[in-house]
Amino acid sequence: MTKKYQKITVLLVGILSLGSGIEVRASDANPADGVIVIDNDTVVKRMDVAKDGIANLRVLEIPQGTIAVTRREEPAIAEMHERVSHMLIAKEGSGVILLGGRLEGSKLTEPGEWREGRIVGGRDVMFKPGDLVWIPAGVPHQLRPTEGSTITYYAVRYLLAEAQ
Repeated sequence: MTKKYQKITVLLVGILSLGSGIEVRASDANPADGVIVIDNDTVVKRMDVAKDGIANLRVLEIPQGTIAVTRREEPAIAEMHERVSHMLIAKEGSGVILLGGRLEGSKLTEPGEWREGRIVGGRDVMFKPGDLVWIPAGVPHQLRPTEGSTITYYAVRYLLAEAQ
């Protein structure tokens, strides 16, 4: 990915980070319009230390959803969200996302959130830098780094509005 597109991606994440849980310094914000730009080196420095094969930096947390930068060394657990859609954008490394099918043996871990178990009948999709994957609410999914690899990606979680 060219530096131009890396900056655009980080700019997108930075713009949406106003009021987030990360440490935002005065030098990050433009006082004229409130836009926050956090360069890639700063994102990397602010990432949590990897625990259980995952490092995460929550960039934005609002009632409508979250944006995070995640670095994964181990496979994610299989999951399905009844009211949350995901947009994943690969930044570095590579992996495979198992999508669709049905989730068997999962547990309801919180309202509308099914985790663990296994996905039966899904399809594998390669996930490499620059790729964008939209996962609608209700679709089981599981991300696995390519064997011996680490994958870093932006994860946008979008909470669906309550049915009217």
